[in-house]
Amino acid sequence: MDTTADKTTPAMRQWRDMKSQHPDKLLFFRMGDFYELFNEDAVQGSRLLGLTLTKRGRDANSPPLAGVPHHQLDRYVKDCIDKGRSVAVCDQLEDPSQAKDVVKRGITRVLTPGTVVEENVLPATGNGFELDAIAGAVIGGTSLSGGLGTISGTIIGVFIMSVLKTGLPFVGLQPHYQLLFTGIVLIIAVFVDVMNRQRQRT
Repeated sequence: MDTTADKTTPAMRQWRDMKSQHPDKLLFFRMGDFYELFNEDAVQGSRLLGLTLTKRGRDANSPPLAGVPHHQLDRYVKDCIDKGRSVAVCDQLEDPSQAKDVVKRGITRVLTPGTVVEENVLPATGNGFELDAIAGAVIGGTSLSGGLGTISGTIIGVFIMSVLKTGLPFVGLQPHYQLLFTGIVLIIAVFVDVMNRQRQRT
């Protein structure tokens, strides 16, 4: 493992410390809005994940690096796991704007093939699809208390749920908040359905 570059950089000293704890894993190291891979991890990550390999500045001795946007981390971690590579994730443990010196960081996740239990990096074999299907049908006008909906309405409802499913991760919303947001949309749809039924009865 190459640790000769950037020895005076506090963040790189943190990286070397974290990497020494997990030398056999790809270390995703949070820096601002990105998770960075450094040195040999960057080289391997660029080959494994198709990431662009680059360097900071024009110094020929600066370490190679490759990064992924923070809101896309789970996608790349899953890709690593699917390809048989173990991963360690180092996160920022405090708000950078409140840090007195270098931002505190620490290992928050260690993931290896065959031992992954985190829902957001597991293959989506139906997980959460039931809620999406129900929400799509209700948003499309199908009543939970019985009655007929329309095919066009259900299609529109499913389309809305698909937009939410794709858009929420893109803006960086964490998986548990994505599920909460979907639940709120479903509650609103049910409330509107109940109010419409009450008006029909009167």
